[in-house]
Amino acid sequence: KSLQNVPGILTFGDGSSFYYVRGGSSDQNLLLIDEAPVYNPSHLFGFFSALAPDAIKEVVIYKGDFPANYGGRLSSVVDVRAREGNLKQVGFSGNIGIYTSDLTLEGPILKDKSSFIISGRKSNLNWLQRYIDDQRSYTFDFYDFNIKLNVKLNKNNRLYLTTFTGNDIFERYTSLNDNTFGISWKNIAGTLRWNHVFNSKLFSNTTAYFSRYNYFLDISKELRNYWTSSITNATLKTDFSWFLNPENTIKTGLEFNRHESNPGKMYYSDEEIPASLATDQSNEIAFYAANEQKIGEKLIARYGLRLTRWNDLGPTSVYFFDANHNVIDTIQVAGNTIYESFLNFEPRISLRYKLSESASLNAAYNHNVQHLQMLSNSTSPFTSLEVWVPAGPNIKPQQSDQFSLGYFSKIFQRQFDFSVEAYYKRLYNQIDYKDHANLLINQLIEGELRFGDGWSYGIETLLRKSKGKLTGWISYTYSRTMKQISDVNKGE
Repeated sequence: KSLQNVPGILTFGDGSSFYYVRGGSSDQNLLLIDEAPVYNPSHLFGFFSALAPDAIKEVVIYKGDFPANYGGRLSSVVDVRAREGNLKQVGFSGNIGIYTSDLTLEGPILKDKSSFIISGRKSNLNWLQRYIDDQRSYTFDFYDFNIKLNVKLNKNNRLYLTTFTGNDIFERYTSLNDNTFGISWKNIAGTLRWNHVFNSKLFSNTTAYFSRYNYFLDISKELRNYWTSSITNATLKTDFSWFLNPENTIKTGLEFNRHESNPGKMYYSDEEIPASLATDQSNEIAFYAANEQKIGEKLIARYGLRLTRWNDLGPTSVYFFDANHNVIDTIQVAGNTIYESFLNFEPRISLRYKLSESASLNAAYNHNVQHLQMLSNSTSPFTSLEVWVPAGPNIKPQQSDQFSLGYFSKIFQRQFDFSVEAYYKRLYNQIDYKDHANLLINQLIEGELRFGDGWSYGIETLLRKSKGKLTGWISYTYSRTMKQISDVNKGE
């Protein structure tokens, strides 16, 4: 809910978890919980966050100008860090409400050496059924569960283990004719992180994480007929921070990603029907290097490069289309065989010039590439079929170039933060759909897509008071976004 008030971020509204940043689509936003991605960060269609506030330590958002260690999205990164637990004493907090109830427990395992925090939350919404006077039964239910362990091995080594799971169910069920309507989704993510200090100048962070998101559309509860899609990501990465000298801080890293996307399977009476689609499998290797450099007393430059190699793997069937989107050829790809690859360079640079002790000018340029995209037939979660697909022979990676210029200062005796920032973003290989596109168990789903470019520009202002008894902020954004897609709006 706080993000809705940040300039440059637009939400579709209550009843949807989608949000848009500087003209980008909803799938161009990356949300991380202790470095693991969460693909649907909402409960009850966006009315509640999937991340319990009591479990959160801090949230940092980057609007398209994120550092080189982040990648895979065009528009934003929301980096959420979970609380680490109290190393000194045991404590708890909780809440019982008409909508949700939650409980958080934290404390030391070994005092001053290790700690834990456990936070759980569950909805209390089924009392609404009492006020529905018909033969149908309804289920409104969600829960989430967070655990984090923090272990100091010694003065140079520290381990963190984070797990997160969340589940949502919305069903309407009439037993007389087995009329079931329902959707549900599940998130699960886990992170194991090792921090190591080599010396006073060199520091490393090695992370292994797993994330999975499942989406279900129920058709018959009694017969267990339903449609499902999913996306899975497993990653191993390591980052190094080198404090070379007071003027230069170098960061570099390498990561290996495994992506699996189930674009849709239909189940009838516990048996999977032949129309189910093959799982998309992809590997990704990414390397980045960046430097933060102080140039004189007033200028700070941050510049870096991210290099990604994306490989699509079999087994699968690859279809090729003509200019009229009709199939002209098909090939069968064996297991673990690479059938499409992409190599992309993503440079980025930002400059900060200090005008005074309380004011500065910032300028930035970023080039970003995205290989995974979500296909959805609606912005409404009641009808949305979420299908994640990788870039391939028929879907080129989405790309963007963004330029921004901003003024930031502290005013009124440094009690207020004021900022104004203008941006221009160019988007390439954007996706839209033909009229009445069929995304449900469609082997030729790529023929339903239309492609083009987009551009967005705007100006964002923010006045924030963060000290004193009264705090808060007020913001204003003016922005415009345009897209030009073949066969959509006559290409205009």
